[in-house]
Amino acid sequence: MVALSFERISAEELISLRQEALLWVLYADRIPPHIGISQDALFYSLKVSGKDLGVPVDQMIRLLERKKIPALIYQLHEERSLDLKEVFAQQEEIIAGQSSCLSPILEVLSERKELCLIFDLLEELEAKGRINRVFGLNLPESYQGIPDYDHESVEKRIEEIRNAQR
Repeated sequence: MVALSFERISAEELISLRQEALLWVLYADRIPPHIGISQDALFYSLKVSGKDLGVPVDQMIRLLERKKIPALIYQLHEERSLDLKEVFAQQEEIIAGQSSCLSPILEVLSERKELCLIFDLLEELEAKGRINRVFGLNLPESYQGIPDYDHESVEKRIEEIRNAQR
C-alpha cells in the first residue's frame, strides 16, 4: 500500500470542482480499484460492461454519495483541454491482459502507453507536478491508501465481472 495524504471532501464541495480535470479512483479500498477521468463537468471511464461517455459529474457525485462508494479524487494541473471524448470513443472493450480501465487514461495523461498499474501513473503525474490536490470521499477513518495489487489481480477481476454478466 502506498501511503497517501488526502483532504476529506463533501459531495457539495466536490461539485464546486466539477469543471476541473479530475482523476477518479473509485472503490479505492478494493483490489483493484476502478479509475475514471473528468473535465468540463463530464466523466469518462472504460468498464467491462461498456463505457461512461460524458456522464455529468454531478450525476457521478450523486451516485458515489447514494452508494457510499469510497473514492479518491485527484485534482490535476492541466493547462490544456484533454481529448477525453475522442479517446474514449475510440476505445474498444476491456480485454484481460491487453487493456483495462486505465488504458484510455494512459493515452490522455501519460507518456507510457504500455499497460501498467495506477501506482505507475500516479508516480509519473506526481513527478511532473501534475497533481494539485487529492481528495477523499466516503473513505473510512482508517483508510491509508490504495491497496497493493498486480496485473494478475486486474485480469482476475475483469474475468469475474465478465462471467457475472453472462
